[in-house]
Order: sequence, then structure tokens, then C-alpha cells
Amino acid sequence: MGGFLIDGYKGRLTPGALVTVSAIGESPKKMTDVSVSARVVRSDHDAGLLVVNFLDIDQPAYNLLKVITERRAGSGKTD
Repeated sequence: MGGFLIDGYKGRLTPGALVTVSAIGESPKKMTDVSVSARVVRSDHDAGLLVVNFLDIDQPAYNLLKVITERRAGSGKTD
């Protein structure tokens, strides 16, 4: 289904932990309230990385991710 990576993560979540994502966006100033169930796949405390997979996404999250994906596909941008 997809997911995300956080670079610079300083928390202590461990692989397998279940989390709820409450907001997503392209920048901290442009966030959308959502309710997304997710699971931690990888957590590297030394490297400051957290990798999370979505388990279920609500309609606001789906709509925003669709717009972001379509915009990036149209521009050729991959990051």
C-alpha cells in the first residue's frame, strides 16, 4: 500500500509497533488532518531513520497522496 521514511528521527519506536498518523503534508506548514493506521517496518536509531508502512488510509489521506503522486509523476520528480 505504501508508506514513508523519516530521516532525522530521534524517537524510540521499534519494528512491529503500530502507530496512527494524524497529519500528512508536503511541508510542516501545509498539513492535512488524517487518520492513518501504520506499522513500523524499520527503525535505525544510530542513523536516525524510521520506515513505516500504511495499513489503512482514510479518504483525506488518499486524496492528498493521490494529488502528490500525480503531481510528481507529471513533473518527473521522484523525491
